Amino acid sequence: MWVMILDTYSQTIQEEGEGQVFRAGGWKSLVPRLVRKWGNGLDAWRPRVLVAGDQETITHIQGLLGNEFCIIGRVDDGFDLLAAASEYSPDLIVTDLELPRLDGIEAAARLRRSGNWIPLVILTPHDAPELISEAMEAGADGYVLRCDSGDELVLAARAVSKGHLFISHSCHF
Repeated sequence: MWVMILDTYSQTIQEEGEGQVFRAGGWKSLVPRLVRKWGNGLDAWRPRVLVAGDQETITHIQGLLGNEFCIIGRVDDGFDLLAAASEYSPDLIVTDLELPRLDGIEAAARLRRSGNWIPLVILTPHDAPELISEAMEAGADGYVLRCDSGDELVLAARAVSKGHLFISHSCHF
């Protein structure tokens, strides 16, 4: 992540004609510019999350993940999820299973077929084993029940961000 930020900052400096990143003042002169460029600087260090669902679901997810993750986009249907994933390149996607026009499972499958391997968590009220299997086969990395989301959504987001699979403990799988 440092490389990305320094590269971005370096390009900004060169475009503005201010010289090299590590000039007089060294590292300490870089920090205030990073803070100015990215607000308080915290969002540059938190994983960026794209959220898909209705307004109530988005508000719920944002409330649970907001302290540890940076919500960079909100969409309300599966086709918008596909477009936003390509446009924003988030670090993680959290989607409701029941999206209009294209559900969360089909959106996951289409993301994977297009070569997009962003970690993806599906949030749902359904714990049917065949639905869990279908979601995981489609490419979901996590499957969290809404009734468990208060305890498990952050755990699932952390796990799938590190390359692990996550299924709610309440699921009968």
